[in-house]
This record gives sequence, structure tokens and C-alpha cells, in this order.
Amino acid sequence: MLIKLIIRRYLYRWKFLAVVFAGMMLSSSTMSGSFMYFDSLRDIALDYELEFRSSESLDVKISASEKPLMGEKYQFLTKSIDQDLINPLKSYSLNSYFGIKTATFLPKDIDNLIDKDIELPKGETSISTSMCDSKDQVSSGHILEFCKRFYFTFIEDVDAKNLLSIDKVFNQNPDGLEAQVSALINSEMATLFEISPGDIIKLETYWDEPDTSVNVLISGTYDVGNNEFFNQFYEKNFIQKDSSFIFSNLLIDTEVQLNKLGNRFTSMNVDLFWISDINEEKINSGVTDQLKYILNNIPEDFSSKFDGFSFSTAITDVLLDFDKNLSRAAIPMKTILVLISVVVIFFVFSLVSLIVEDQKEEITFLSSRGASLRQIYLIFNIEFLLMAVIVSVIGPFLAYGTIKIAAYLPWLSEMLGDDNVYIGINYISFIFSTLGGLVSLSAVIIPTYFFLSSRLKVSSVDEREEQSVIQRYYLDVGFLLIALLLMWQVSQSQSVFIQNLVGENLISNIVLLMPSFILLGAGIVLLRIFPLIVRGLSIFLSLRLISRFIPSWVILSLWHIGRSSNTYSRMSLLIILAAALGMFTASFKATLDKSLEDTIAYRVGSEYRIDGLQIPWNGPSYNLNDFSSTDNFISAFRSSERIKASVLGPPFTLLSIDSENLKNNSVFWRDDFYSGDIANIKSKILPVNYEPIILDEKSDTLGLNVRFMFDPSRVNKHLGAGGNPNLVIAAKLSDKNKRFYTAYFDATDCGLKMMDNIRLAKSNDDVWCDITTALKPELLNPYIRTGRWTGITKKDDPRNKPFEPKFPVSLHSIFITAPSTNLQPGAIDIHKIMSMKGPEDYVEDGKEFSRYQTIKEHSINNNWKVLNTSSKSLADTLVFLEDGKEFLRYQWTDGVTRQLRGFSIYNSEIPLKGVASESFRDVINAKIGDVVSITVMSNEFLVEIVDTISYFPTLYPDETPFLITNMNDILSGINVRKKQGDNQANEVWIQDLESMNSVRRDLDRKEIPFGSIYSSEGSLEAQKIDPLVFAGWQTLLLISFSTVALVSVVGFFIHSRVSFKKRNLEFATLKSIGISKSQIIILITIEQILVIGLALGLGIILGSRLSSTIMPYLVNTDSSSSLVPPMVNSVQWYDFSLVFGSIGILFLMIIIYTISSVFRISINETMRINLK
Repeated sequence: MLIKLIIRRYLYRWKFLAVVFAGMMLSSSTMSGSFMYFDSLRDIALDYELEFRSSESLDVKISASEKPLMGEKYQFLTKSIDQDLINPLKSYSLNSYFGIKTATFLPKDIDNLIDKDIELPKGETSISTSMCDSKDQVSSGHILEFCKRFYFTFIEDVDAKNLLSIDKVFNQNPDGLEAQVSALINSEMATLFEISPGDIIKLETYWDEPDTSVNVLISGTYDVGNNEFFNQFYEKNFIQKDSSFIFSNLLIDTEVQLNKLGNRFTSMNVDLFWISDINEEKINSGVTDQLKYILNNIPEDFSSKFDGFSFSTAITDVLLDFDKNLSRAAIPMKTILVLISVVVIFFVFSLVSLIVEDQKEEITFLSSRGASLRQIYLIFNIEFLLMAVIVSVIGPFLAYGTIKIAAYLPWLSEMLGDDNVYIGINYISFIFSTLGGLVSLSAVIIPTYFFLSSRLKVSSVDEREEQSVIQRYYLDVGFLLIALLLMWQVSQSQSVFIQNLVGENLISNIVLLMPSFILLGAGIVLLRIFPLIVRGLSIFLSLRLISRFIPSWVILSLWHIGRSSNTYSRMSLLIILAAALGMFTASFKATLDKSLEDTIAYRVGSEYRIDGLQIPWNGPSYNLNDFSSTDNFISAFRSSERIKASVLGPPFTLLSIDSENLKNNSVFWRDDFYSGDIANIKSKILPVNYEPIILDEKSDTLGLNVRFMFDPSRVNKHLGAGGNPNLVIAAKLSDKNKRFYTAYFDATDCGLKMMDNIRLAKSNDDVWCDITTALKPELLNPYIRTGRWTGITKKDDPRNKPFEPKFPVSLHSIFITAPSTNLQPGAIDIHKIMSMKGPEDYVEDGKEFSRYQTIKEHSINNNWKVLNTSSKSLADTLVFLEDGKEFLRYQWTDGVTRQLRGFSIYNSEIPLKGVASESFRDVINAKIGDVVSITVMSNEFLVEIVDTISYFPTLYPDETPFLITNMNDILSGINVRKKQGDNQANEVWIQDLESMNSVRRDLDRKEIPFGSIYSSEGSLEAQKIDPLVFAGWQTLLLISFSTVALVSVVGFFIHSRVSFKKRNLEFATLKSIGISKSQIIILITIEQILVIGLALGLGIILGSRLSSTIMPYLVNTDSSSSLVPPMVNSVQWYDFSLVFGSIGILFLMIIIYTISSVFRISINETMRINLK
């Protein structure tokens, strides 16, 4: 009887039940399909990672050294490698090989083969190395006996696997031959060494053994076979070559002979080699865990136990990158799938609630006829239980077919090409499907249970609605608080509470569930507020002053919505969840895409960036301004430095940029980086200009009129070590290209003159003399040109080209240094700086002399400052004096060898302008306007912090504080204190491809070394090709929008039908009291607009806020550092508008259908039915 009743109910209500069945099927197939789809994407992503690796790099290669051959450690090593690695890898490899190679053997009595009377060539220490030249001997076909070398090899299963072409003449030692070991020789080497099968060659070791000799029977010859992979393995590990000696490989083909060799030489070193030819086609996502276990199974102590133990394969890196990309991409996608499942489950919950309410009269009737609540509960739920069983079984197969069809979607088919997507149905698929069925079943039986457990009334007329259990006990508020607590815990992922009580592995699971908790909790809380808002609006519109202007039927509809809030609550919550899901997904993907673009653009800095530039400081003068696309790139100087707040100050990154070429489009920029735009930064870091002395363009020599206040012998180049003076005077110059170089003065003549006065007991107080240095390299004498211009001391070194400046030349600083001894205290007076030309020769009194022509004299003033080059330089003094003539006196204290000390027009005491990150200011507790001391390339600078910036491309304030300054200021301050050469920009930021190609051509033409080339577009394309990122999100977006459309439209349609049926009497009453058709249309329209519009609006706001709130945790679950640059919430408005526009049209059609149904109501029949 019960089964018959259930069947009749199925047939009578098959339409509603079909919709519930579809919802349960959607829930079950979504959960099983999500697992299957991600599993298929795993394989595609793994293939994608494998494509970037060469087949050779994937091979597993192992090598070690051991002795004695066939000893216990040897046996243990070979057995362990075979059992733990090679044999388990056979499932994933085409072939595997093992071989050994012994130490080198010498021809016996080799000392007797060498003529001791041969005279060694100059520089040679050995007769054998002097006379042996492998290349010449091989080409001549005649090998000297003492130039021959031998070693033994053994290849496992060489004959059985047909690895080599073997021609074996003797299977055992011929009678009468006293050979201890037999071996094969390569046929080419046999010809070259004049050895034939049957010969016995006598060898000896170069190491100590009880018996150092061995007689080897040549049992045959061998040649390399056709196995290309083995040939590469053989050639790389078993072929030994040398520039002097010629090596022959003696192949042992049996383990019997190998044992003989091992037993004879117990101190012989042996190299062991294994290789496994990995077949990447056998590697799929299902075996990655097993592969990782195999490859990580090699004991860590092997490296310490066995000499030269080495293990290498790119598979470990592939699996590591695969896991990293998988975890990064899977968490956000799974979060969306969880949200989709929650919406689908609530959709089923709402449908069942409507169906149960629609059957309230039937339930009351059964109860009145004596049916117990348990029987009624069983009648209602046995049909849903049967549905759950069916969907749990069918779900994986439906998901399988759907994914197969999805493979034909444009984005997937384009990526797969001719390959089929791999999909597998296994027990996990059915577990997920069953889980989906059980969850949807719980969504069915829970509303049924609560409804049937409540007291039923005979008539539903004038029944007042009661609050749900969730709202009655404020479970919705508690649910939302728990969700917010979880989000707070995740945001504090580095706290002790999370690490100790939850654990790192659980954080990701919390992240997956957190959005669903927040969405449901917030949605239910909004429903609690929704009736209060409607009732408040009804009361407000009912006020006497306002109700005059508002039609009564409008207020009536509002009162109805307020009194029947439970009727609309489930539908409203369903629309809120669906709209929030759609908004969240559209915002999620758009935000991820935007964040990916911004992250890459931030890392690159501009469209292109080249780092590691090393502009040489010898040869012709040029800098980046000579390049052909100056307007489309900016140069920069980057270095890691320290804030000089203590002896070892906090580290920071210095980025000095060419502010003159800095424009809005020259770097990647966002408004949240800084309070202003690029132009504001440019105005903040204006250069601190100073004017060096510009020498006359016609001059080729720089002269100084000086007086020495120290022992003049120190500047005599003939008295110093190695022909160098003990004190060098030099000038730091720059040319037209702002390239700095050093010119060294020749003060020997001046020193000799003063030394003569000392010998003659004359005073040097009034001895002023001119010292000069050439400005052009070709005028330098050989001593100064070599090494002093380039820092390279070998005269014949091709890099030792002198610097070729572009005129005019400017003087920046004058310094002294002691190249070979400690610097002694002293002083020097400088009266004039002269632009000179010469020298020109002249004859006077029959003697030849040279003299210089002074073109221009440059006056000395008090604008010069002592160079701050070290702590010792702080005691140096520079004063401007007048003693018959104006001059500068520079006095220095003692110092160490090669320490630079001097003075310059550049004033290091004037602070540079800098824009600092907030972390830079925080680490030293500085504020805007403070002057801080920093160290750059071992030079101290003062920097005034003129402003604070949050972010600047390529700089990460959470990792390292940063400071932005003017490049010319920094480079000038470094170069005036640099003994030799100069520092130039080491980066270039390029704005477009054409300029990039032009810069690259210039770099190649001028042979400028550089590091890496970064491309925003190239990096972005590489990320978007990743199937987990590209195909996963495209498909997920389609699933999400399809789910939103389905649950919204179907749910609204069924709600409208059930609601219309419940309100038949109400609509009939309205018609009977004279409410017109237009008024009823407006009344229904207002109700639906209020319910749908408000729900859609709340859902869109909730989804948007949810996306912006939790997105950083979803993409940054495994890192405590914040995302740089921060995410900016974006929405795919086109897709969103298209989907929700279509949903709105369908809603409108349903409303029109509902209104037409109202007009077809028969007042008399409706009254009669309800009176019954």
C-alpha cells in the first residue's frame, strides 16, 4: 500500500520531482566532475611542464666512485641503487644501463721506454708530456709506446642487449698463454695501437698494489652499435680523451673476468654510472606521488658514504613546479566550485521547501486520517532517498560525458590540438558523487523534518508565519561570526595559534570553505534585515501626510511582503546567493587576470627591462644616451646597500633613475602607488647640480702648478717599488658623455728639482713647478698607459685598451694614493689649474727641451671640498690661502696602501634628494625632511627624505626597504671617489618593442655584456598558456554562469507557480473589491521588483565585497608576505551583463506569465474552493 502510494505521488508530482532530481544530479555531478576535471587538467598541466624540458634532462643519472671492485661497499651500493631506484623506475623508462670504468693503467716498464737523454723543451717538466701530442699522433697513425694509456670498462648485459657490435675470437684463454684477464678492444684503437685478437698486452698500475702488473688477453674487438641513447651514455662516461696521451678502452664482457680484475687490484678506484631513459609519455598526474617517492628514496647519507656520489634528473624540478602551480591554481578554482555546490544545494533545499509547503493540505489530510508523522516523513523522503542513490551512481558518468564534450570548447580544443583529454572514473569519483548525493539529500530531508515536526493547523487561512529555527536562535549571526573568525585566523596565518592548533596544511581547507561561510551567513543576516526594511517602509508610507500621495494597493503590496517574509525569504536568499556567485566569479577571474598582469608589469617595470649591464670603461667613450632610442627608455642604477645608522646598518635597495627622461608612460604605474603621478616623483628628486672645471676643448694636457710639502723623493718614479712612485697624484675627469676616467700626473721632474735643492742645502719654500698628465690616451707614456687606465696589468691583454674620451673634458677631483706602501702624512699646495697643449720640442744652447703651451688658466677658489673617502679622510684639511699668490693647501694624515684621499668640486656634504618607502622610514624611525646617511658602493652619502612612496615597480617594500634617488647624483658621487674607471647605469627600462630591438642591436654592436631581458608581454603570455590558469578558469566561468542562470530562473519559476497557487484567494478577493487589471499588474510588478531587485542588488554587492576581501588569501595562502602590488578589484562586466541581462529577460517573461494567470482566475470558483 505504501509503495503504491509513493508511485502515485511520483506520477502526480513528476514535474516538481524532476526539477528536484535535476538539482540533486547537478550537485552530485558537480562534485564528482570537479574532481575528474581537475584530474584531467593535472595531466594537461604536467605535459605542459614536461614540454619545457629536454628529453635528455629528464633522464635519471647516477654516478659514484668506490673501491675495491666487487667489494662489500661496492656490492651494497649497486644493490641499493638497483632495488630502490632503477628497478622501480622501469615502469616509467624505456631502458636503463649500468657500467663501470677503472683507473688508468700504464704500459709495463714504461720508464724503460723513455729515452732519458732527451733534452726537455723550455718550460716542460716531463718527457712524456713533452713528446706526447694525441692529436698529432692520431693524425699520423703512429703512437709512441710510452704515450699509450689503458683502462677497463664493464657494461652490464652488453651482449644480451646487443649494445655493442662484438667480434669475439677467444671465449677463453688459449692453452699455454699466461694471461690473468681477457678483454675486448675497440677495432679503431686496435688498429691505431697495432694490437690484434690473441695478443697479450702487459700493463701496470701507477698506484701501489701487491702485484702492480697484469697480462691482458685481447679476446676480440668491438664497435659502437646503433642504439643512439646508449651510444651517448657510453661516449660521455666511458670514452677518455687527453691532449697528450691516447687512451684505449678495454671492455670486459663477463662478470667472471670482472671478478678476476677486482680480486687482483684491491686498491683500484672504480667509477660507476647508471642511467634510466625516462619515457615522458608514461608520466601522468596519477603517478606523480609514486615518482616523487621513488626519486626521494635515495638515502641522504650516500653522498658522505660514497666518493663522488651524484644524482641528477630534471623530473624532480618538473614535479616541484607542477605541485607549486597546481596548489596556486587549484585553491581559487576549488573555492568557486565549493560556492557553486553551496548554491546548488540551497537551490535543492528551496525547491523541496516549496514542494513540502505546496503539499501542506495533503500532509494535513494524511495526519487527519491517522497517519503518524514517521509514516508521513517516510512517504516524503523515501522518494528523495531513491533519487540520491540514482544520482550518486549516474553522477560520475554524466560528469565524464560533460567533460568530454567540454573538450570541444574553443579554449580547450585549441590547447589540446589533436590530443584527447584524459578522463578517468575511479572510486574517488564515486565517493565525491555520493558525497554530493548525501549533501543534497540532507538539503531535502532537513526542511521536511522541521516542517513535519511543527504542529499542523487544519486551515492555513490567517495563519501567522513563524520565524525559522535559524533566525529564532540567531544561528545566522553566529554562523557569520564564525566565518569572520575563520577569515581573521587565515589573515593571521603566521600566528602561534594557527601554527600550533590548526597547522599549515589546514589553512588551505579553511580558505576553501571560508567564502561559502561568509556568503551564507551574510545572506541570511540580510534576510533578517529585509522584512524590517519593508515593514518600516510600509509604516512610513502609511502615514497620513504621505499616504495621500501613495495608492493604497502599493502600500498593500508592501504590507503583504512584510507579513509574508518567509514566503519570499528562500527565493530572495537563492537569488542573493546566485547573484553573489556570479559577481564573485566574474570579479574573481577578472581580478586574478588583472592581478597577474599587474604583478608581471610590476616585476618587469616597463614593457621591457634589461638588467646586469656592464658598460666597459676602456675603449671608445659611450653611454646609454648614445643609443638610437633615447626618448623611449630610461636608464637606472640599482644596488643593494645599507643605511649607515650603525656600524652595520639595515639593508635597503637603492634605485637611482634617470629622472630627466622619466615620463608617465615610461614605467608601469597605478594611482595607489603614490599620492601623485610620475611627474611629482620627477620634481622631488631633482639633481643637486655642481659645476666641474671644463677644460679647453683644444687642450690635450692637464697641468697643475704645485708646491710639495713632503719628501719629494716620494713622487720619483725611479725610486718606488716596481718603477712606481711611492706617492701618485691623479685627477678624476669626465668627458662629454659623462664617462669618468683617471689621469695620473708625472711629478718626477718636479721631485728631482726639489731633491737637488735639498742636496745643495737650498730651501724649497718658493719652489713651484708644473706637473702634467695627458688627456688623450695616445699621449700617455707606456708606463702610465699600461694598467692605469683599465686596471689590467698585462700589457698584451686585449682588454688593455686605453679609454678614449670625447671632448670637452671636465675636472672633478684631485687625489693622492700610495700604490705600494702605507700612505705617509703630507701636504700639497695648488696655485693654478691649466688647460695645456704639447709638448713641443725646442733647442736652447744646443740642448733639446720640451715645453707645454698653456691655453687657459683656471683659477683656484674655496669651492673645493675634502673628499669623504674613509674614516681617515675626516682628519684631512683643505684651506684657501694667500701668501703672495692664492692657492689651496691640502693636508692629509696617514693611511693604508692604495687608499684614495683628495678633494673635489663635488660636495658630499650637500644632501641628495630621495623618495623612500614607508618601510625605509620605519626601520630608522625617520620622518619627511630628515637627512640620513647611507653607504653606496663603499661611499657615504647624505640623503634628505623628501617624500614617502608606497610602491615603485621592481621594488618590494615588504622584503627590503627601498630608496629612489637621481641617478646622476649617485653616479657622480661614486665616480669622483673611484680610483679607476667609473660606474654607469646597470639597467635600462624600455617602453616598446621597436625601441627594445634598437637597444639590443646597440648592445650587441658595442659588445656590452648584460644579464637578463624581461618582457611584460612574454611573461604574461607564458602565464596565460598554463592550462590550470587558462582552460581551468574559462571552463569554470562557464559552469558558474550556467549555474547562476539555471538556479535563478528555475527557482524563480517554481516559486512563482507555488506562490501564485497559494495566493489565488487573495487575487480573487482583490478583483472582487474592484482592483483594476492595471493596478494588479503594478502591484505584482512592485512586489517582484522589490524582491528580485533588492536580492540582486544585495547579491552583487555581497559578491563584490567578498571577492575584494578574501582574494588576497586565496592567491597567497602559503606566504606571509602581502601581494605586491595589491589586488585591484575588477569585474568582467561584459560577461556579467550578458548573463544577468538574459536572466532578467527570463524573469520578466515569468512575471508576465504570472500576471496572465491572475487574469484567468475565476472569482466564483476560487471562492467556492476555498470555502470548502
